[in-house]
Amino acid sequence: HLGLDKEILAKRQQVNDAAKLNNPSRWSGKSRDWSMINEVNFNPEKKEEMRAA
Repeated sequence: HLGLDKEILAKRQQVNDAAKLNNPSRWSGKSRDWSMINEVNFNPEKKEEMRAA
């Protein structure tokens, strides 16, 4: 809401990367994708119904 999302995600990625470097045995695979999501649909089936109407 305040436009801080990009900054927060970048900081989370930095923290996650640092933790992975400090203790790599805790991770068995790739880290989470911290990239920005532009749109989220809470009720996607209703959105599809509205398009059809």
